[in-house]
Amino acid sequence: SDLFDYGTANVGERVARSIDFMKGHLREPLKIATLAALVSLSRSHYTTLFQRVTGYAPLSYLNHLRMQRAVQLLNTTDMSIKQISDQLGFCDQFYFSRAFVKMHNHSPSEHRRRYGRLIH
Repeated sequence: SDLFDYGTANVGERVARSIDFMKGHLREPLKIATLAALVSLSRSHYTTLFQRVTGYAPLSYLNHLRMQRAVQLLNTTDMSIKQISDQLGFCDQFYFSRAFVKMHNHSPSEHRRRYGRLIH
């Protein structure tokens, strides 16, 4: 299996490195080519290995990270939905809200009403 081309630990480390990069660049429109180049793999090999290690396609995983961060910001800040959307690299807050609803089955403002613990 090509999983072992670089050794199992090395594959896991490459995927972990790309995830760390994603976490540090949530605002940016990341491309598979950028993430693959970061860990010296072709796009197709990177995508295959990433999916094998995480169970997600790279950009789906990035979207999950963005939504995780959105939940943190909704729960712990009084930032507006637009500010959160901008901070997470969404082109507009309505697209962000639709993506949030798709993942959480409720809107960002509903999430804040239910779970927010505003810190002042």
